[in-house]
Amino acid sequence: MKYFKMLLFLMILALAVLLPLVTGTEVQSTEVIQEVGNPMENTWEKLEDQSPMPEPNFQEVFPKSITVLDVNETVPVNIRELPSADSKSLGVVYGNLMHIDVVKHLDSGFSEVSTWDYNTMKDISG
Repeated sequence: MKYFKMLLFLMILALAVLLPLVTGTEVQSTEVIQEVGNPMENTWEKLEDQSPMPEPNFQEVFPKSITVLDVNETVPVNIRELPSADSKSLGVVYGNLMHIDVVKHLDSGFSEVSTWDYNTMKDISG
């Protein structure tokens, strides 16, 4: 009889421990939190006291037109210091992702541009 009681006790203990793991349910202790006052109280009064945010001037944020390079967005284009293919690279612009300002067109087929280096986001001109 002692053997049967011990076996039954171990089976119940094993089920109590393993059943939550198998079913994915756990027993969690929770605290009861009591709110003091109404959190929505005076919300409208607070909103009315705030002055409305000014509308952004989109003309200052977005230019009327932008100029991009006529290559795919995955093609890196080196901005060179001098109008020569073997001149020092000042930075990289990836295709048609970034806005460039054309300062002037040169007779040699090159253009002087001003933009940002894609990697460092520093101003470059070349």
